[in-house]
Amino acid sequence: MREVILDGTTMQTMPECLEQIFNGLAGLIPDPGGRNLDALHEDLLELSEPVVIRWVNSDAARQELFSMFDRTVDMLRSQSNRDNPITLFLE
Repeated sequence: MREVILDGTTMQTMPECLEQIFNGLAGLIPDPGGRNLDALHEDLLELSEPVVIRWVNSDAARQELFSMFDRTVDMLRSQSNRDNPITLFLE
């Protein structure tokens, strides 16, 4: 099981958020062609092992990303019932 740390203080834009997520999941998902929520959702269907994501300073990201933060959190949490689940902690 891999642990991925995301830092909300370095997420001023959605592309910065997605870059951290894709970098943290490198080697566990197919090499991504796109860098958007749809591409991430598709890649997570092929996640090769369970992952714990600790999103530190998540309130900073919430303030910068607005509704896209909530969409990202919902999408990551939707993976909790899969064979290789994601456990998400907002800190």
